[in-house]
Amino acid sequence: MDEYASIGSPGIYRSDTGTDTLHPDLVMRIEDWANAAGPGEYGTIDSDPHGHGTHVAGIIVADGNFNGNGIWGMAPEADLHVYQTNLGYDDIAHAIYRSTDLGTDIISMSLGGPCMTTNLLNAIKYADANGVMLVAAAGNGLPRCTPYIAYPAAGELVIAVGAVDVNGDALWWTSPGYNDGDEIIESNEVAFGAPGESICSTYPSYKGYYAYMSGTSMATPYIAGTAAKVWSENRCHGASADDIRAIMEGYARQNDVVKVKITSNAKNYQSDVNDHRDHEYYDAIYPLLTSPGSYHLTILDGDDCLTGLGIPKLPAGTT
Repeated sequence: MDEYASIGSPGIYRSDTGTDTLHPDLVMRIEDWANAAGPGEYGTIDSDPHGHGTHVAGIIVADGNFNGNGIWGMAPEADLHVYQTNLGYDDIAHAIYRSTDLGTDIISMSLGGPCMTTNLLNAIKYADANGVMLVAAAGNGLPRCTPYIAYPAAGELVIAVGAVDVNGDALWWTSPGYNDGDEIIESNEVAFGAPGESICSTYPSYKGYYAYMSGTSMATPYIAGTAAKVWSENRCHGASADDIRAIMEGYARQNDVVKVKITSNAKNYQSDVNDHRDHEYYDAIYPLLTSPGSYHLTILDGDDCLTGLGIPKLPAGTT
């Protein structure tokens, strides 16, 4: 635990389903809890009726409980501000404005949808202009439409996070994003891969305190927490959000994903295969769905997405 003592206390803001504010691993870390109506009630079942937000919060800031027998997050000395969005675009925008005005450094969003609204885009621009780092989940499962990545993660100003397993292989269900081979992370491209399979973290006390969950929602707080740690270590040098992102991208390029892991439950999604046969990324993966294992795919070579997930963009004028 000595490693965590030097993390410092950058502010992190989460937009999600809420958080069990009295969970013993989180109670000392939560500085603000609100929803669209304003500051919310602490310590009630309505603080997080679903559990998703509490799980994500623990990955970032869980501080081991008062007796040290709980779990530890990535940045257990950070201050956490929580906003319950109920996954509405306007609520997410409100959360971004509120967190920016409160002086937060990092906004973590384990959520996403198929489009970007004007209100949400304006909120993102506002946060970015005020030096805030925005991190969001790339999305799970088979994409129903381009760009194969969820919003707001697909936006140019937001860091998109995909999911990898314990061996660092990309999980087949993580949204891939694009790849144009220039080693510059742009809109619609996944920037980082982080643990997203069977993650143990905090859960509402009325649901059992701890639980295992999977998804890019779980991967996203790993990157937000890592950013908090790196930022605290470089704050004395006047580091900005762009500086921290550059440092983290440098780490990632040394450990780029080159394999996709196909799990045994992938066959449950076989019924969706024919819906996506015209997309080259999934054409490469689908033949492997009934054969669990880790597969090196040449389609991942030369990827500018640091997770190695991006499908190649087709040249202009081709189909």
